[in-house]
Amino acid sequence: IGSLVQKLQARWLIAVLALLFVIWAIARPVAFLALWLTPDQQGRIWFERGDYARAAGAFDDPRWRAISLYADESFSDAALAFSQYQDAGSLLARGNALAHAREYLDARDVYLELQARFPEHPAPAINLPIIQALIDANRQLSESQQSETGDLSSEQDEGPRSSEGDERLSMLEREQYS
Repeated sequence: IGSLVQKLQARWLIAVLALLFVIWAIARPVAFLALWLTPDQQGRIWFERGDYARAAGAFDDPRWRAISLYADESFSDAALAFSQYQDAGSLLARGNALAHAREYLDARDVYLELQARFPEHPAPAINLPIIQALIDANRQLSESQQSETGDLSSEQDEGPRSSEGDERLSMLEREQYS
């Protein structure tokens, strides 16, 4: 009988420990995953689940971190992360991230670099006219605002570095079409 009790106690102990382990895994899935998966594997799981911010924080791989930041719409951080790479795909992603961050002059510069370094790449032919139209629209908006306020200081710059007036531009466009 003593041997039977010891076996039951051992089985109970194993069952209780297994149950506690399962409860811990459910209550703290990140800690549970950290036991078994590398940071890049964890990042991939978060990325595939659509939790891009958590994926960016988990990845050790800088390229996957950049991709996650872009997917999370953290465009300024994504552009910075892509800046360490000089391949065509990374230059395009960096230019796109800068454009989404409304840093149009910087985006244009990256697209021009992409065009110069990879002349066969089709993206600059599409993106450069779009980004130049945005730059021109911002410059026109800035000039019209300067003339309205009487600020006629002549800047030799190409206009604002970013879309400081994009919201006002959209408002003006809505007024024109209504």
